Amino acid sequence: VPTHVTRRMDAMAGDSAFRNDPRRQYIWPEILQSWDADADNMLAMAPSPEERAIVASFYHKGLELTGQAQESGVRILMGTDSGDSFSYFGASAHDELQELVKAGLTPAQALQAATVDAAEFLGMQSDYGSVTEGKVADLILLRANPLEDISNSTSLEAVFMGSRYYDRGALDAMLQNIVTSSAIEGEQLDVGSVRSSLARRLGLNEEGRITSRSEGLAELLLDATRAYQQPLDLQRLFT
Repeated sequence: VPTHVTRRMDAMAGDSAFRNDPRRQYIWPEILQSWDADADNMLAMAPSPEERAIVASFYHKGLELTGQAQESGVRILMGTDSGDSFSYFGASAHDELQELVKAGLTPAQALQAATVDAAEFLGMQSDYGSVTEGKVADLILLRANPLEDISNSTSLEAVFMGSRYYDRGALDAMLQNIVTSSAIEGEQLDVGSVRSSLARRLGLNEEGRITSRSEGLAELLLDATRAYQQPLDLQRLFT
């Protein structure tokens, strides 16, 4: 189970484009701080051009070995170390698919490593790994064919999870909610505003400054306490 995205971080720790990936907006500030510190530490351990070249060669050697293993008949499974530094949650699966193709696997072989072979290795092939009637719905619908270009695996149009279907609009709404929550996490919460918003909803006479964020948080708090027995769905989250 190679995880080339982790060695890629080592090799590209000093690359500004790599470190300022647009997907940073979906990661909470505390996690970003730890990622940046990890990359800075990697640079500190190997600062010279010669040392950076050695780190990069280690990353490329890993790709080479994966390709050789595939050619020799070794079954390759896809791993992501999701959450490791610059291994973006969820998206790192698509990154690793591209790394496997870079290593020499065909797009079909890379996809098989992430689906059928992974399910068989875990003994879960009766529920996962292929699109078959009776198996768990755990699917993505794409706008373009990943067999032609593995990067097309990122062209998500919809997601099926069990009995739930999330179209592009719902997925975009989730992403925007992550961006908003990440921004809020990076700020200090105005406790007085939240108290005033809650008091107003509970019919208590308390004057104080309120904000759109304190109003939204108060609404979420009351909904969670009053309707805790109801299933959480997109309508409750975004209305």
